[in-house]
Amino acid sequence: MILFEKTLQEKLSELYTAEIAELSIILECDFKKENEVYIFDDYLSDDGFIYFRCWLLLKGKNFFEDIKSDIQSFVSGKYSFDVADCWAEGLLYVADDAYAQNHEDEESIIKDTVYELYPENDYDGMNRSMSREPKGGADLHTMYPKLVEEIGELRSK
Repeated sequence: MILFEKTLQEKLSELYTAEIAELSIILECDFKKENEVYIFDDYLSDDGFIYFRCWLLLKGKNFFEDIKSDIQSFVSGKYSFDVADCWAEGLLYVADDAYAQNHEDEESIIKDTVYELYPENDYDGMNRSMSREPKGGADLHTMYPKLVEEIGELRSK
C-alpha cells in the first residue's frame, strides 16, 4: 500500500504542469464564445485540480504518457471519455481505505507515512510551482485551437 500511495503521489506531481492546468480549465471552467473565439474563465481551485489529475490517472498508462507530452492528444481520436465529470477524488483515499479494512485505525496512516518518507512527492504542498503560469481567456483557443473547438462544441451541447 505504501508503494501504491508513493506512486500515486509521484504521478500526481508529474501532472502538476501549466499544460495540464490548461486542460483542466478547458474541460471544466465556464466559458463564452465571442466572434468565434472561446474565452475561458481561468479560475482553478487547488482541490479541484488535484481531483482532475486523479481523473486523468484513472484513464490509464498510455493516456497518462500521451497527455503529459501533449494535452491535445485528448482529441486525437485515440481516446473517448465522458467529460461531464472530470473529478476522481476517491482515488486519493484508496490506500488508507484498504488499510482501514483490516485495522481499527481510521486515520490516514498510509498517506501520512508516504508524506514522511517521500516529502518531495507532496502533490498538495505549498512549495509546488509550475514552469509558467497557466493561461486562460482567449489565449487557450490560440494555443490549442483543435482541442478548444472540439471540447467547446461538445460542452455547448
